[in-house]
Amino acid sequence: MPDIKPITGYGQTGGYNPETDYFVIVKGGVNGPNEGPVLLVASAVQAGTGDSSGGVVGGAITRVFGRIGDITAEFGDYTAALTSYDNASSGLNAANVQTAIDAVAALTGNLPAATSEGHFLGLNGSLLPEWMEQSVVSVFGRDGVVELQAGDVTADLVTDANGFVIMTDAERTKLATLSGARQMPAGGTTGQVATKASGDDYDIVWATPEAGGGGGGSLSQIDLLDGATPKASAPPTFKWVADTGVWSFSQSGADELRRKFRWPGGAATVKIQFASEGPTSGNGAWTVAIMALTPGDAAAIATDSFDTANTSNTVAVPGTAGHMAEASITVSNTDSVAAGDYVRVQIKRHTGVASNAAGALALHTATMLFA
Repeated sequence: MPDIKPITGYGQTGGYNPETDYFVIVKGGVNGPNEGPVLLVASAVQAGTGDSSGGVVGGAITRVFGRIGDITAEFGDYTAALTSYDNASSGLNAANVQTAIDAVAALTGNLPAATSEGHFLGLNGSLLPEWMEQSVVSVFGRDGVVELQAGDVTADLVTDANGFVIMTDAERTKLATLSGARQMPAGGTTGQVATKASGDDYDIVWATPEAGGGGGGSLSQIDLLDGATPKASAPPTFKWVADTGVWSFSQSGADELRRKFRWPGGAATVKIQFASEGPTSGNGAWTVAIMALTPGDAAAIATDSFDTANTSNTVAVPGTAGHMAEASITVSNTDSVAAGDYVRVQIKRHTGVASNAAGALALHTATMLFA
C-alpha cells in the first residue's frame, strides 16, 4: 500500500463517504510532482497537517458518534459520566454529573416521609433528619409560657359565637366621646329609680318611688280589693270562701266596688281573678272605670265623673264551679289622670259580653299593675 500522507483543504465544500470514495494522490515537492499518481481508498486517508518527516499531525476523523458528514450533537451522544461537574457551590464529592446525581439520590433516599403540609425538615436530638412543625418564637412579644394580659387583644378582634365583633373601633370612639351629662348619675340607694328631674335633656336623678295613696300597693302594683268598698246603692254580696272574704257579683251587672288612692303614674293594666259560683258554661267579663281629680281643680269630690269604662277580654267560665279564671283589662280611658292625682276606681261585671254566664261570679283578686 502506498504511503498515507496528509490531505489539507479537503472536505471544506462537501462530505465524503470513506467506505466508497477514493482519492488520487500525487507526491510532489517544491519543484512539482515527482511521484504518482496513486489511487487510495478514502478510508485510508487521514486528514491533518504534514510535518517535515512525512508524518501526520492530528489523526483523521472518519466518524463522530457513528455518524459522518456535518455532525451536530444529539440526545444520547453524551452520558452523565462523561460530563464534568463543578462542585464548588454544592460541596458534593463528585467530578462528573453522574457521580453528583448518585450522591443526591443517596441523600434523599435517607429522608423521612413527609407528614403534614407546612412542616419543615430539621435535625432532631440525634442529629437525624426529621419533619417538624413550625415553632412559635413569641406571642404578643413575649416568650416562654405566655398568658393573656390586659391589652393583648382589642375588642374589634373578638367575635361572639355568631361571628359578630364585640365592639368596633367606631363604637369605641363613640363611647369614649359621650359626655358625662349623658351618663347615668352616680350614687343612689337601694330601691331608688332613675327619674327625669326637669324638661332638660339628660337631666336624670335617683329618686325614691312614691307609694300608692289610700293604703296598700306600691309604684309597681296596687291591690284594688284592699280597702275597697261596695257602692251603697248597688253593692255586691260579701261572702266567705275557705275563711277568705270574696265579693259575689250577680249576672245583672249592677253590682259595684270602689277603691280610691293617689295615682303613682305610668300606664296601667288590671288583672282580675274570679270563679263561678254555679254556672259551668258561658262567658265572663269585667269593666274598670277611672275618675281623676287634681288637687286644686274646681271639681267636687262627692260627684262621680268616671271616664268611659275599660272592658276586659272575654273569658270562658270554667266547666267546674269554684275553678279559677283570669281576665285582663288595659286601662286606656284614664280621665286624663296624672301622677299625684286623686283616683277613684269602679269595678263592675260586664253584662254586654256574649253568652253571659247565667249566675253569680265571685271576685277573688283585682290588681292594678303599672308599667
